[in-house]
Amino acid sequence: MKKLIAVVVSVLLFCIVLAGCAAPAANPTDSQAPVQTSNANNLPSGSISASYTAYLEAKGAMLTKLSNGLTTVEPMAAMNLLGLSMIDLALLPISVFGQDQAGIETGLAMMGISDIHYQANGNTFTMSYKDEEGVSTLFETTYDPGTEFVSTTVSQQGADVITFEYCKTSYGYASQYYMKNDDGTFSLYKGTYFNGSDGVVGITNAAASEPPALTAGAAKDFPKDCDSWYAVDGNSGTGVNEEGANISFTVPEPTP
Repeated sequence: MKKLIAVVVSVLLFCIVLAGCAAPAANPTDSQAPVQTSNANNLPSGSISASYTAYLEAKGAMLTKLSNGLTTVEPMAAMNLLGLSMIDLALLPISVFGQDQAGIETGLAMMGISDIHYQANGNTFTMSYKDEEGVSTLFETTYDPGTEFVSTTVSQQGADVITFEYCKTSYGYASQYYMKNDDGTFSLYKGTYFNGSDGVVGITNAAASEPPALTAGAAKDFPKDCDSWYAVDGNSGTGVNEEGANISFTVPEPTP
């Protein structure tokens, strides 16, 4: 997982630079048209890149606010939230799906990646490659623009290492990640994001099984069925830490 994250960060940085230099697409509705990932406002409306960027912005605002509140009372819990951010690094190729195929392949090749195959078929995207040690990685992603539902599976050497889903809901966004750890166990992360920077996140560090498929009807508090969870609403925060203890905290006002 650590190596996968390092590779995709390098690829994303290359593709952002490439996209910033690319000419606008002749047909912005074409799923294979170049996507300007360097500026969210330039992303084609309805595209997977635009949807995923909006989701990450909502998630990032909530996690920043939550971390600021937890740091004062549960610093270790705040550190645990890093897992929710690190996993996004491993999924960053979603941000460039729809980019020019030649550009993505060139970026991967510069990072020592070979056997590169990228394909966009409507709103279904696949990307596979091998690293310098011959380890193969495969991304398989589907996107429903009507519901803003994204489902992604990442596998290495034929074994799934990440299953990720997010969707638009009546209140904002819901998501879940099922990720293989370095010791072979799986962690489960769930989150709901709403009201600009409010939400609930849940963490199960040794999940017994993969969760049921996510739906747009997921309740705001569905992450609370995880082993530990944290919620923030306005300046107030509550949660259950890894030891099973109930906690409460106040989110400090942003520094001017």
